[in-house]
Amino acid sequence: MPLVCDELSQNTVDMLNTNINRLPENNPLRKESDAGNIIVRKENDAVIYISNAGFHFSRIQGNLESTIIYDICHIRNSVCVPLVLNAADPMVIKSVLNRFVEQHGAKLASQIDYTITKHNGSTLMLCNLPSGVLKNLLADKGGFLETRYSGPAKAIDAIPTLHKLSPIVSDHIDGDGIVRSVFSTQYNPGQYTMTLALHYKILQEVIKMPNSRITLYSVGAWQP
Repeated sequence: MPLVCDELSQNTVDMLNTNINRLPENNPLRKESDAGNIIVRKENDAVIYISNAGFHFSRIQGNLESTIIYDICHIRNSVCVPLVLNAADPMVIKSVLNRFVEQHGAKLASQIDYTITKHNGSTLMLCNLPSGVLKNLLADKGGFLETRYSGPAKAIDAIPTLHKLSPIVSDHIDGDGIVRSVFSTQYNPGQYTMTLALHYKILQEVIKMPNSRITLYSVGAWQP
């Protein structure tokens, strides 16, 4: 089913739908289009998408058409969460923003973009949550932490924590004697801080090995 936008000509809408249909099947915009109409409308400086999957919005870049084309060509880097507001409370938006600061800290809270819209008689605050905020929300509920690393096999084997918990596998050593691998730990709810400390222990051990030619990538990166 197609994207629908009353503010654009039918020829433009047809062109946009053709581009959406060319997207990979796992692309969010393609999946939403396959599941039903995507209603698109412009409100102030935002383009709002409404589908069976929920809501999404983007800031206008140029004009409505160019913004939709940009959204088709780029992967979304946030998840949109709609909050129903009490429109009679003049302080409700400020209260929500203060709650974001309490939950995520000022730095992460400042990364949450939002816009206000009306839908089916309700006032909605659409909040685009970036990856850092999602991690803060979900990381303590369990998942995996990963630290990728590379370096000479002898040097990697000399890292105490890796030597004990993740011995070198011959398949990970290339012809130049370089190991490229990942240290991954699964953890349960409530164990995030303790597990992250294990990955940072590896970092501290590597810091104590100057000139080891070891490289660590994304120490303790969270995966759901």
